[in-house]
Amino acid sequence: MDMEGNDSEGGWKATLERVVPACVVLKTVTTRSFDTDAAGSGSATGFVVDKRRGIVLTNRHVVKTGPVMAEAVFLDREEMAIYPLYRDPVHDFGFMRFDPNGIEFMELQEIPLWPQSAQVGLEVKVIGNDSGEKISILGGTLARLDRDAPRYGSGYSDFNTFYFQAASGTKGGSSGSPVVNIHGHAVALNAGAKNKSASAFFLPLDRVVRALELVQESCRLPRDSTRLFWSHPTIPRGDIQVTWAYQGFEEVRRLGLSQECERMVRREVNTLPGTGMLVVEVVVPGGPAWEVLYPGDVLVKVNGKIIAHFLDLESLFDELVGEEIHLELERGGEVVHCSLVVEDLHAITPSRFVEFGGGTIQSLPYQVARVQQLTCGQVYVAEPGYMLQRAGLPRQSILTTVAGCPVGSLEQFTNVLSCLSHGEHVPVQFYTFSDRHRRYTIILHVDRKWYGEPKLWTRNDLAGVWSCQECGVCKACKPSRLEACTPAPYNSTSASLPTKPKDIPAQLLSSLALISFNLPTVAMVDGVHSDSFKGSGLVVFQSEELGLLLTDRNTVPIASGDLLVSFGAHPAEVTGKVRFLHPTHNFAICSYDPKELNETARNAVHPAEVCIGPPLQRGDSIQLVGMSKSMRPTGRVSTITCAAEPIVINIPDVPRYRSVHEEVVKVDHDFGSTFAGVLSDDYGRVRALWANFARQVSGREKEFCAGIPSSVFQPWVEYYQKCCTENFKEPTVVVLDATLVPMLLSRASTLGLPETWIERMVEKDPERRQVLKVAMCVAGSHAATVLKEADIILEINGTLVTTFADTFTALEKDMLPSQEGLDGGPESITMTIFREGELSRVRIHPGVETSLGTLHLVHWAGALIQPTPRAVKELGFLPAGGGVYVSRWQYGSPAHRYGIYALHWITHINNSSTPDLASFKLMVQDFVHGSFVRLSLMDLHGKTKVISLKVDHIYWPTWELALDASTGEWTRTMLQNKL
Repeated sequence: MDMEGNDSEGGWKATLERVVPACVVLKTVTTRSFDTDAAGSGSATGFVVDKRRGIVLTNRHVVKTGPVMAEAVFLDREEMAIYPLYRDPVHDFGFMRFDPNGIEFMELQEIPLWPQSAQVGLEVKVIGNDSGEKISILGGTLARLDRDAPRYGSGYSDFNTFYFQAASGTKGGSSGSPVVNIHGHAVALNAGAKNKSASAFFLPLDRVVRALELVQESCRLPRDSTRLFWSHPTIPRGDIQVTWAYQGFEEVRRLGLSQECERMVRREVNTLPGTGMLVVEVVVPGGPAWEVLYPGDVLVKVNGKIIAHFLDLESLFDELVGEEIHLELERGGEVVHCSLVVEDLHAITPSRFVEFGGGTIQSLPYQVARVQQLTCGQVYVAEPGYMLQRAGLPRQSILTTVAGCPVGSLEQFTNVLSCLSHGEHVPVQFYTFSDRHRRYTIILHVDRKWYGEPKLWTRNDLAGVWSCQECGVCKACKPSRLEACTPAPYNSTSASLPTKPKDIPAQLLSSLALISFNLPTVAMVDGVHSDSFKGSGLVVFQSEELGLLLTDRNTVPIASGDLLVSFGAHPAEVTGKVRFLHPTHNFAICSYDPKELNETARNAVHPAEVCIGPPLQRGDSIQLVGMSKSMRPTGRVSTITCAAEPIVINIPDVPRYRSVHEEVVKVDHDFGSTFAGVLSDDYGRVRALWANFARQVSGREKEFCAGIPSSVFQPWVEYYQKCCTENFKEPTVVVLDATLVPMLLSRASTLGLPETWIERMVEKDPERRQVLKVAMCVAGSHAATVLKEADIILEINGTLVTTFADTFTALEKDMLPSQEGLDGGPESITMTIFREGELSRVRIHPGVETSLGTLHLVHWAGALIQPTPRAVKELGFLPAGGGVYVSRWQYGSPAHRYGIYALHWITHINNSSTPDLASFKLMVQDFVHGSFVRLSLMDLHGKTKVISLKVDHIYWPTWELALDASTGEWTRTMLQNKL
């Protein structure tokens, strides 16, 4: 316990010994964005005000208005679950409750509330915690009792009350701290501070005392039992949706207050500060006072009684909820009389929200409505989430219509949701706070595969958690499986060359497309570095049932996402699916359903003619063709400067896919680092994919474009067509589980490579004069047990290799497996290597990778768990006993609260190993909600740590996503969650 300040009286020591044990550290996790709070975690302070009932007083911004999970840590470091009980709709205080029978090792203390003892010059102590670590005591002196409520920006701020001000520099984590006098009574509640001026702001406790008494009445204490029986607390709170400002007499006089009225108020009012009156500052549109009261009106009487203090006005409103009141005001020197009905504050404080596509939709809260001058109850987007954000809806928007139906309330919004089907495209109209006079329209693609059905969450303070039920459940469109289709015959060589077209870009426009690829947060696996990608695509096949597109992996990096294709041949858009991702080369194959196109568009789209041979040479003339963002064909004649330039892309800080063993085509003129398309010969035949590559340079993302020869991707396009004509089986890709890089022969000669081998290399490739050396091996592979870094590869299966293309040729029979698959695995290969001055021959089993990357992932405790991706294995390290890989975590989740972060393996749970995803999934399904589990984590450097985590199946249930390779569809499945 830290003691700050010089105690002038010995009585403080005894007081603090009695008061400090009543203070608790509150560790909270806001599980969803709601109202003015974003999802996240934090720490604060509270103090026990009723030890028999287990009631803790703290700030409203700690209790939160949305779903929250919290633990209370007492002075002796006992930790207990604590639940929200009540939060005031306006003022910054709230109550939480815990089970006092669960405290075993200390005697509970409580701090009595004594607001009447607050006075200027009173010496006080603020008992908080030092950023969630330990109890910290700060001294101060009350300097003002009539300060305006502090404003904290665009989020929650208190209003319609005075605050106390003291010279006391409170720290982070001190929110909710008791402000006590020397007798151990709480005279105020710490709420905020200004660090620059070392000033603290305290909330008076007058209305807190009333609320506490009503909360206590909702808990019955039987004499013969220690069990507590709670009922829902009922605390009447009234308002007319007006923000009042306390202004001195000199100011209200300038507003037109008559001298007679001023004399009357000065004579009758004896409550502090007594030097001013209440003036209307803000009137919320649509509220009881809208177009009745106006800013600048000076309040004189309510129901015939002079009111010149916040406390008097609020007390009156709370007593008359739902009843009519009569107000007397002065407006510009004229007396105005009006009648209003006091509104229930709880009715305009949201207690429900719809979770839709990863976003939070709720009624517009009073706090936001008064700041933004909008009507309460409108459909408010607290967090757009994946689906709405993908459509272009910003945060803090107001929805007006969905699918042509007005949505003026949350009930109307949920009714419209029940009519929307999976896969449907509907218009959504909205406006924003900054541009409220204009209505924007977006097209929403309804997609329920990533986040499931919409859920309606309702606050239940009696249970301490929010209840959840599905809303808007409807029949989903059934995904169609790939049906048999006959590919068009392909011939890479022709007996006679076709006629040269006059306008090659215009001809290829019928084969080009723009691709938009969006990734939901819950499916961002394999270290992918963005949630949105755009690029170019090439139609390589189309039949009545199936269309295939070729693109690069900087446009479609992983399989879990939503693909939208816009064709250059005709103004048409269709959804697509990711069907093939090459694990080492920078190309991907996607599919679309031609039946989604109308007849005109279908006839306008033509697959490109791809030509493999003869190989491109330096100096060849080539056409670089692509589409601009406005869907216009763009092309230019260029000259090949290098037909096979090896590129080496280092592993980024967050391991993800990178192109390896790639030899690309370079030209003398292009359209910049991000313009992708194709390289065409003079006959309009595609000779290379002009692909976009990504690399990380000094921590920053850099892009460049280069050509991938058709000989690299076209065999896979033809093979995938074959897969679709027979009983579908996911293709597998045979790879060399070692990363090779070029080395100059001169350097190899210096290392001792025999001259006879150098001569053979020069004779084979007199231009490049290079060999390939091992840069790294994939962890856990057979190659890692045989090869070492800096080994020079000379031959594969007796064939001399000097380029990446040579390795593909040597492995050709394994690179394209038969449709029967590789049940026994690929055959081993023989390598001749040069290591540390000696030649040797080794046998290596090539690796086999899936053609779609990660096919299965599990969400547990808000963490995205997946098998270790190849990109991580390329670092050369894996945990000895295996483990599952944490790819991402979500704010407000147990993973966030307890520290399960990305780039770690979970190797053990409760001392049981988790070698793979299947064993992990079985293990976590046995955990009960609220139980603690021990996790062993290991980072990418092999450093281990052990943490504990509290399981939360209410807000963060366990579920999985799995990909069906035959349909390209992802399926979301809820796993068993024990409550």
